Amino acid sequence: MQLEAVPDVGWEFVEWMGDLSGSANPDTILMDNDRMVTTVFTVTPCVDVFGAGFSFEPTEPFVDDTVSFSGTVTAGSAPTYTWSFGGGSTVQTGNPIVHTFPSALTEQTYTVVMTASNNCPSQDVVSQPVTIRPRHMYLPLTMRSYGS
Repeated sequence: MQLEAVPDVGWEFVEWMGDLSGSANPDTILMDNDRMVTTVFTVTPCVDVFGAGFSFEPTEPFVDDTVSFSGTVTAGSAPTYTWSFGGGSTVQTGNPIVHTFPSALTEQTYTVVMTASNNCPSQDVVSQPVTIRPRHMYLPLTMRSYGS
C-alpha cells in the first residue's frame, strides 16, 4: 500500500516511524498484517521577506495600454504580492499582475506600491512612479488662399 503524508500549510513532513521508517514521501508498505505507522511533521521555518522590487512592461505606457507588473524578493518564505496603482484604484493581489490605467488627455504619473508579505509575519514595501502618456493624433493642416 502506498502512503503519502500531506502536511498542512506552515508544516513539512520529516519522517515515518513505526512499521515504516525513513523520509521517502510517498512510501510503500506491505500490508500482510496489522501495521502501525506514525508521521512526524515540523513547523516550516519562516524567512522574513527582504529585497522587494518590481518591474513593468511597457516601460513607457500610453493610456489604455495593459501594463504587466512583476514583483520579486531577494529572500522570504512564500510571499503574497499586493498592489496599489494609485489614483483611487482598488488594491489587487497576485504576481505577475496586469493593470490598465484610466484614460487621460494629459500625462499622468501614478505611484505604484507593491507589498510583499508572508506569514512570519514580515513585509517589504516598495514604490515607484509610473508615467502614463496620452495618445496624440496629428491631422494634416491644409491652408488655402482665396482671391487676392
